Amino acid sequence: MSTTAARIFDAADRAILEFERLRFLTVGGKHDEIHARFAMTPVTYYVRLNWIINQPEAAEYDATLVRHLVELREKRRAVRTRGTTATGVETRPDHRGVRPALLG
Repeated sequence: MSTTAARIFDAADRAILEFERLRFLTVGGKHDEIHARFAMTPVTYYVRLNWIINQPEAAEYDATLVRHLVELREKRRAVRTRGTTATGVETRPDHRGVRPALLG
């Protein structure tokens, strides 16, 4: 048996799902609110969020939101693996380390 206790889907996980329904004008604003509400870093928050949306209980709690979050995760993963944006603009650095999509 593992020394780490198995996590369960709890009220804190439901609070994170509720938080994901909110809209923020800036990423920084969301990150500040993550610190304030959950006392965790954004990295820790997103690791936990990804664990949450993989749980069957999360889909039972709010299937539409969980499906949306999974789709967003898959789109972002596809963009990272392709190295292009959703519109096909190249984002991988060239031989100089310059990302073409970021050029004016």
